[in-house]
Amino acid sequence: MNAHRILGANDREQVRQAIARAEAGTRSEMVCALATESGHYDRADSVFGLFVAIVFLIGVQWLHDSALVTSGQWGGEGLHVAWQALSVVVGFVLGSLLCQHVHPLRRLLVSERQMGRNAERAAAHVFMLADVAGTRERVGLLIYVSLFEHRIVILADERAREALGDEGIAKLRDVAVADLRQGQVARALIDVIEQAAVPLAKALPDERTLTEREIDDHLIVFHPRPLEANRRGGSR
Repeated sequence: MNAHRILGANDREQVRQAIARAEAGTRSEMVCALATESGHYDRADSVFGLFVAIVFLIGVQWLHDSALVTSGQWGGEGLHVAWQALSVVVGFVLGSLLCQHVHPLRRLLVSERQMGRNAERAAAHVFMLADVAGTRERVGLLIYVSLFEHRIVILADERAREALGDEGIAKLRDVAVADLRQGQVARALIDVIEQAAVPLAKALPDERTLTEREIDDHLIVFHPRPLEANRRGGSR
């Protein structure tokens, strides 16, 4: 799964337009971010790679022994150490790559707690990276979706959080989760934007022109993860 490929140009434009419509009625600055994953899971890749390496070694040894029996040889030489080493290396590399690219398999080896912690940390990083936390009036709102972890994190700066309330943010998250479970990533972002716009417009009505906007109305995409991006990183 790749964050760059999951949404087409039309989907990105719809998200951008949704942000523009929402910000037309409120001083709040909204940012949507989509990431392939939020953290490193090298341990899971290595564990599965080791498992596949052992399977490869056993398989190669079995093929060798079977060949000796079929040929009628008795007391033949065992599998050469070079072939043993090669089977382990090949198995480890293939297993690690498979785990890295097959997300359902990888998630079996990663705890929910770790995925949640990584998503929250990455969202906090984007919150600073995209200047959502740097608006003059403390009105920034970040909607962050991480594909591998199946997580959505909504972060609001001081005044935006007051307008939405903790319960309101939780409801927005539930709305997004319902869409994401249907595989509707763009719809999830748009629904959160539209529903957040109502209380934000009421509490923080727009009093500025477009030229006074501090953050662009774009979806920021990170592949593979935000923590490796520079300030204002990611593709738009």
